[in-house]
Order: sequence, then C-alpha cells, then structure tokens
Amino acid sequence: GPMRPDARESVPAGFNWGHLAFLAPVHASLLVAPFCFSWANLGLVLALHAIIGGLGICVGYHRLLTHMSFEARRPLTYALATLAALALEGGPVSWIANHRRHHQFSDGPGDPHDATRGFWWAHMGWIFVAVPEAELAERKRKYAADIAADPYLAWLEQWYWTLTIPLGLALFWFGGWG
Repeated sequence: GPMRPDARESVPAGFNWGHLAFLAPVHASLLVAPFCFSWANLGLVLALHAIIGGLGICVGYHRLLTHMSFEARRPLTYALATLAALALEGGPVSWIANHRRHHQFSDGPGDPHDATRGFWWAHMGWIFVAVPEAELAERKRKYAADIAADPYLAWLEQWYWTLTIPLGLALFWFGGWG
C-alpha cells in the first residue's frame, strides 16, 4: 500500500480562525436571502454554481489538473482554473496538493479530509485545522510541483481571492443586494 505520512504530519496544529472569520459572515449573509428572493437571482445562483463548481472545480481543478484525465490547451486550462478559483476553495496549487494527498491516503491517516472521521470532518471540519506554513509548503512541493511550475497557475495560487472582487461588484452593479 501507499506509504503513510509520519506522525508529525497527521497531528492537527490548531484552529484556523481566519477561515472562520471569512466563512461565518459569508454564510450568515444567507439569512437575508429570503428578503431578496427573485427567480432571476435563483437562476443566477444555479448558473454560477454550475459554471464555477461544475466547470471550474469538477472539470478544471479535479479532472484536468489533479488527475490529468484529459489534455487541454493552455487557454482552456487557464479559463477552467480561473473559474475554479472563484469558488474560493483555494488556489490551484493548494487545492490540487490536498486532493492528490487525499487520493494517496484515501480515508485513512494522512488524508486531509478523511471520511472515516465523520461527515462533518470530511466536508467542513478539516477546513478549520491550521496547518503550519512549512508543512503546507512541503505538501505543495510534494504533490503539486507541476502546477506551481506554471507561471499563471502560480500567480492564481497567490491572488485567486482577488478575482471575486470584480465578480461581486458586477453582480451588485447589475442586481443590487439580491
């Protein structure tokens, strides 16, 4: 079987308050959704979910960049990675490093989101574990050096979150608070 990580890698380092500080207000803002409801807004949310989650995360980050299930020319690769970045699940280097590590240690010690630790852990809990910078850098080097070697994907790793600012402003400009 695959080599298991040493004990140091599998011990959580603490709570990631930054992730909570970002995710809590984003999800709390959904409390106003019933007061801003419109069918157009619902359609837009579903379309963005399909484009950002379906094409970006599922096709771009997962099938193309993590598993290399198919080949794509650079413009399509960059477009899919850019869409994925809008999901705010992390830049391509981090996301792909975590997912490749997940597949190496599927549902066991070393898997960042080990499902044997329960539904909550596999889907959300692992996001709140603060991992030391040195360990994150090692994971990226070990599992996603090919992704980090690409200049655009390396830039996207650093600045992915900024792409949501023009998207958010455009959505507000055209649709208001809804």
